[in-house]
Amino acid sequence: MKLQKIITSFGLCTALLLAACGGDSTHAAGATAGATGGATTAAEATTDVQETATAVATPESLVARSAARWNLIEGADWIQAYDFLVPEAKRLQSLTQYIGGKENFEYRNPSEPKVIGNDELLYYVEVSVLFEPHHPILETVRNRPDDMTEELHIVETWRAIDGEWFWVNNARQGDFLKAHPEIGHK
Repeated sequence: MKLQKIITSFGLCTALLLAACGGDSTHAAGATAGATGGATTAAEATTDVQETATAVATPESLVARSAARWNLIEGADWIQAYDFLVPEAKRLQSLTQYIGGKENFEYRNPSEPKVIGNDELLYYVEVSVLFEPHHPILETVRNRPDDMTEELHIVETWRAIDGEWFWVNNARQGDFLKAHPEIGHK
C-alpha cells in the first residue's frame, strides 16, 4: 500500500514537471497513467518528452518550411499556403479573404530560400520568384506588353511558435534592406 502511494506521488510529480517544462496534457496524463499501472511506461513517457524537445525551429527547418510554402504557392494551392500564416494573421483574415483574388496572380520558379538574418524573435529569408499578373482589368490596358512577367526579390519574415515556423509577411528586398540596414551587413 505504501509503495502504491509512492508510485502515485511520483507519477503526479512527473506529470507536473512535464507540464511545467512545456509538455502537453497528453504527455502529462500518459506519465500519470504509467505510474499508476496504465498502459504508458516510463520509457514511453521519456521518448514522448524527447520528441517534444527535438521539435525545435532551426534555420535549416526554416529553409525547408519556406520552400514548402513556395511549392504550394507555385501550384496555386492557396488553401494549404494559408496554414503557414502566423495565428494572429489567421484571426484577422479568414481563408476566404486570403484566397480572394489570388487566381489573378501566377508565381513560378522560386529560388532556394536563404536565411539572411534574424533579430530576437524573427528570422528573415531571401527568395526570388517570377511573378505574372493575370487580372482581367489588364486586358483593357492599352500598350500593355505581351509578357508582364517580373522577377521579384523578396525578404520573408518568419516566426517560430512551439518549434514550427510561421510566415509573418513579405517585403521587397530593397524596401526591407532600407528598413533593416543591420541585416544587409551581416
